[in-house]
Amino acid sequence: FSNIQTFTEPDGPGRVKVRMHFLDLPNKVQKVTFLGAKHLKEEDLRKATGVRIDMPLNPNLNRAGCQKILDKYAEQGRSFSSCELIKGGQLGDTEVIYSITEGPKVRVRDVQFIGNTFVSGARLATQIHSSHAWFHLPGGTFNRRMAEADVNELINYFKSFGYKDVKVSLETRPSTDGSEIALIFHIQEGVRQRPDDARRRDRPKPSVESLDGPMEILRVGDYLDENQSSEEHKSVRKAAPTAEKEEQPLARIGHIILTGNKRISDESILAHVSLFPGQVLRYPDLKKAENALAELGLFVVDPAAGVRPTITVLDSGSAYKDILITVKEKRTAGKPR
Repeated sequence: FSNIQTFTEPDGPGRVKVRMHFLDLPNKVQKVTFLGAKHLKEEDLRKATGVRIDMPLNPNLNRAGCQKILDKYAEQGRSFSSCELIKGGQLGDTEVIYSITEGPKVRVRDVQFIGNTFVSGARLATQIHSSHAWFHLPGGTFNRRMAEADVNELINYFKSFGYKDVKVSLETRPSTDGSEIALIFHIQEGVRQRPDDARRRDRPKPSVESLDGPMEILRVGDYLDENQSSEEHKSVRKAAPTAEKEEQPLARIGHIILTGNKRISDESILAHVSLFPGQVLRYPDLKKAENALAELGLFVVDPAAGVRPTITVLDSGSAYKDILITVKEKRTAGKPR
């Protein structure tokens, strides 16, 4: 609908009437054109925008389509693309025309951490998803959404070790030709907090043979370490700013394939799983994403029948693993907000 207006009026004690006034969209989409698109198929762009022929022409939906197009290009590493809605922004239009300028594919040249003293940059690099290319392997594609999500990853990492007031900001430095970018994470650690609960004194030391260092007993005056104090993390060794071992290239997510969704778009599902091509493949992240999809209430979750949203790793033998997201929509499912 268009020109939606809401009016309220009293209707007795504790009651109110709500009246809505709106107009039907007058025209249908007769044609959709994507000018300048070379690296994305028209079918992918149509799916991203949600604009189809014979649907009511909705100016607001068409304008929002530009941002969805930019998000799609960002997934390819073209974060400096631009989009303009030429036609389709007025109620009297019958045609939708997007003008797209595809920016260069941007690679991550370098990842730096400034201000950290608790652990080294090499250790912090294992906590984020963005990365530069590993030796001869492809990768290091810049994804702005992923880089912004990495800020929260770092904040949560420091907070888990008692740095409750930590602040992390992201600086991006593109190269002269715009083909490469350096990601610089500025970190203000703040003061590391200590627990004041005397009941934590002399906690029994867990026995874990796989650890390569001794577990430390948390006593009054020790620094707060949620990885040590949490019940579900008792077997995780307390990190310390020690010499780092040589890191090997980690497995990373390749393509993300979705199956089973018909009414709910791929973009809506991906917005709830926080998985990106190129990020480090961590199985706890996949389990968290499965649970997030199950909790939406849009997909069938039937333990007795063994039906629920699942995420499977497709091992291709390379450093990049495709993942398959399988869902079964409920009959009454709507689109997630």
